[in-house]
Amino acid sequence: MEKKQRIISTALIYLVMAVTAIAEGLINIFSVPVKRDFAINDTKLSLMFTCGTIAYLICNYLGGALCEKIGQKKLFLIGILGAGLTNLIQAWSPNFIIFIIGFALIQAFTGLISISANTIIPVIWITGQAIAMNLTHFAYGVGLSASQKVSGMLMTDGFNWRSIYVGSAIITFI
Repeated sequence: MEKKQRIISTALIYLVMAVTAIAEGLINIFSVPVKRDFAINDTKLSLMFTCGTIAYLICNYLGGALCEKIGQKKLFLIGILGAGLTNLIQAWSPNFIIFIIGFALIQAFTGLISISANTIIPVIWITGQAIAMNLTHFAYGVGLSASQKVSGMLMTDGFNWRSIYVGSAIITFI
């Protein structure tokens, strides 16, 4: 792969990592309104985070085998599409059980995206792998920080958390 293609591919991976963090990280700022809207307590909220963590770990583990079977590119695309769809599930969830399922699924798809990004960057960059990997996780952090700031500002301006999830799904699909 020539250098220009490597740079473009890497930049797209960084962009996807930032968008993934946006799609995944919204719950951090939405915990209070979600608790209020679904009339749940902290214990139920922690159950949701536990389910999400287990889903992430399982898919991160299985993602390695899937990378070898179907390839990183296809797994990356599956993860992106899944993350967008699960944002819609969360936005339109009529009850907390459906919301937990959506949350666990977005964590699962994030696990697939993560493993595909973490295995493809070293292939693209034979030299400078450490820097490329650090930038991958930096891009994720930028997306996560941006999602917290922007979603907080939107909520202050009167947008509800469901609308913001729909907006996140649209950004993910683009």
